[in-house]
Amino acid sequence: MNGVAGKGSAAAANEAASDLVARGAGVLDKLFADRIGFLRQLLDKPRPAARVDASLATTDLLFHERLDSVLQTALDPSYVIARVHLGVGANELLRTCQSRAALFGDARADRLLPVFSATLFVPLAAATVLIGAAHDDDRATVVLAAGDGLLLDSRMRAELVGGATPLALLVGFTRAWFREPLAAPAEPPIDMSLSDFLRLPAKGRARLLWRFDRYLQHRHRLLIYQAADRLPHLIGAPIKRALRGWASSY
Repeated sequence: MNGVAGKGSAAAANEAASDLVARGAGVLDKLFADRIGFLRQLLDKPRPAARVDASLATTDLLFHERLDSVLQTALDPSYVIARVHLGVGANELLRTCQSRAALFGDARADRLLPVFSATLFVPLAAATVLIGAAHDDDRATVVLAAGDGLLLDSRMRAELVGGATPLALLVGFTRAWFREPLAAPAEPPIDMSLSDFLRLPAKGRARLLWRFDRYLQHRHRLLIYQAADRLPHLIGAPIKRALRGWASSY
C-alpha cells in the first residue's frame, strides 16, 4: 500500500484517489499528525463519541483540504459526511464498515459499482490494520503512525491486529444518494446541534445537510403546530387536524 507524501499537492491527492479506486485503500501520511493533541483534548471532555461539536467540525479536520481533494476525485464533488466517531469505538466501526456498505444486498452486484462509500481511520497512536477485499482471501497489512489516515473503500474488510487498541477517529463519507442502514436513535451516526451546524461555512453545511434537511424543510409547520397547541381548543384544533397527517409522519 503506497503512502502519500504529506504536502497536499494535487499529484498526491490524485495518487491517493487512484489507490482508493483501484486498490480499495490508500494512506494519507501524517494527515492529522499535528492535531493528535487536540483530538485527545476532545476525548477528555464529557461528550458522546458521535457528537460533532464546533471544535471537531473545524476546517482542518472534517473539511481538510487535502482529504477533500481525494474524496471529490474518488467519490463525487457532492459527497456527504455519513458518520463520525472519536474514541475506542472507532475500532469496532472500522471492523464492521463492510456491513454498512451494502446497496443491493448482493455482494457480487455491489462490487460492480464504483466506490460509493469510503471510511477514514485515523489512529491516535501507532496501529497495524489488516485489510482485504470482501470477496477473496488476499489480505494486506498497513502500518500507521499516529495521525496517519487510512482511507478505505467501505466494502473492504478491515481490522486491527496485535497490540493495544488505540483511540482513533473514524469518519464515513458517501456519495450523496447513498445512506447507511438506519442507526438506533440512541446511537446516531452523527450527533450535532443545529446551532453548531448553522455556524459552519456553507461548504461544510452541504456535507452534513442530510442530517438536518427534514427538520429544516418542515420547521415552519412544526412551529405552527406548537403555536396551535397553545391556542383555545376551538381555534387550535382545526389547525392541528390539518397538520396532523404531516406531524404523525415526521
